[in-house]
Amino acid sequence: MLVGLSLLTISQLTAQSTFSRNDSLRGSLSPCRLSYDVSHYDLEVRFQTLMGLPDASGKKVYPINGRVGFQVKHLNEGRCLQLDLQSHLQIDSIVYQGQRISFSSEGASHFLQWPQVPVVGSTSIFQVYYSGHLMIAKRPPWDGGFVFENDAAGKPWVGVACEGLGASSWWPCKDHLSDEPDSMRMTYHIPAGTGVRVVGNGKMTAKYTKDNFETFVFSVRNKINSYNVTVNIADYETFTDTVHLTQSGVQILQYEVLKGNRAKAQQHFEQARAMHRCFEQVFGKYAFWEDGFKVVETPYWGMEHQSAIAYGNGFKNNRWGFDFILVHESGHEWWGNSVSVADHADMWIHEGFTTYSETLLLECNDGLTKAEAYLRSQKSNIRNKHPMAGPVGVNFQQKDTDVYYKGAWMLHTLRKSLYSDELFFELLRMCYQQFYLREIATADMIDFWCRQLGEIYRPFFQTYLYQAELPLLRVEQQMKDGYYQYKLKFEQVAPGFQLRLPVGAELMTVGEREVLIYTEKEVAFDALKKHFLINVLLIL
Repeated sequence: MLVGLSLLTISQLTAQSTFSRNDSLRGSLSPCRLSYDVSHYDLEVRFQTLMGLPDASGKKVYPINGRVGFQVKHLNEGRCLQLDLQSHLQIDSIVYQGQRISFSSEGASHFLQWPQVPVVGSTSIFQVYYSGHLMIAKRPPWDGGFVFENDAAGKPWVGVACEGLGASSWWPCKDHLSDEPDSMRMTYHIPAGTGVRVVGNGKMTAKYTKDNFETFVFSVRNKINSYNVTVNIADYETFTDTVHLTQSGVQILQYEVLKGNRAKAQQHFEQARAMHRCFEQVFGKYAFWEDGFKVVETPYWGMEHQSAIAYGNGFKNNRWGFDFILVHESGHEWWGNSVSVADHADMWIHEGFTTYSETLLLECNDGLTKAEAYLRSQKSNIRNKHPMAGPVGVNFQQKDTDVYYKGAWMLHTLRKSLYSDELFFELLRMCYQQFYLREIATADMIDFWCRQLGEIYRPFFQTYLYQAELPLLRVEQQMKDGYYQYKLKFEQVAPGFQLRLPVGAELMTVGEREVLIYTEKEVAFDALKKHFLINVLLIL
């Protein structure tokens, strides 16, 4: 997975050397990971308590035990298989055909030795049994883990958010974004008599009580990336709504909110109908209707848990008239859950496209003028201190929010450079369809747009993704024979960079070579920053 390594900047390569051995174990596609592909997980977790038990120091802990069935396809004859489980939990045993398999561990990575040389292409099933205490989130969803709170009636309210931290923080898995199982079953046991229930991804297929535990079983029929697997426990009320869609027909939208919040939630979430209509129009069909679409009230702000969006924004709209968390996390169902990245280095694809989806929703609802005003309101969040695309194979974590706001602005700059919204939206839908239910890299995304628009756009993406600085439009202004004379060229760009810009009454292509124009009227070059993500240096 060293795609795009040739485009890394010196600063990136220097930063890469600071990653730890554990980062490499977590982030790389080692031979022990490349030896197999997970086709199905069967996850089973028993929560021993929802209220916590005191440890020796009096601090609350939350013990669990569980099992994960791995159904895997052997991709080569490698006998080493790497799986992941973080150190606050322990693997008790790994069992294949009734026999224990030996394994060794290094940090959160665990290496089992297959009993015999596997047949390439064959399928095997083995079980991993584990136990320990759950990690409690310090600042969810950014600093992740489990959240244990109580609702207004004192009943347990539990959720989990583990993007970045990794699903291996609460269940054993192949914790790498490149390997999504084709389907999954999740079984959750909670103490009986607590007055709460479980909501998970996909459809609930069974519910029963046995041995003082209530059990809830869920099934996901589509590919799912591991950090999107979720469990929510609370005294939930369910209600549904319907949305009429051009491509998908009539679909059910499901909502799970704390008891007492139903009335305000029903009114508030009416906006989801327009959101679904807009996103289907500008991107394409929602990928997971088989597993449903639900929004689940959580004790933290939000997360894009596939088919079970985590929502904790208190049923509030922003000053632009929409609920940012509902829209952003739902947008990830298209960009992040359907179109997924294969490495943390490429997270700009998840966040840039999804952040731009907020602007596109406003455009669907209220027109382009208001949408672009919203986009400009986000511009001050851009830092330009680190490249958006990072080094692969090292569990890279972005250092700022540029993958969100700079990513969105890059897409808008691309759109404006085409001077054809019809073409842009046609290609945007093609892009979504091209990568529908796939895990991709930055190079895949760049190659798609360059196939459609030509190789002249490759330096555009290299500039915005692989360097921190923005393109600098250098403008020298002089008066000559009663005319304004301007010399224009771009600096701080990748070789071959060019951008089509409206200059006065002219539409012209500006690159690294100086171009000269004459005009009767003075040109306000700073106005270009309203539509293009560039800096302007005007020299008088």
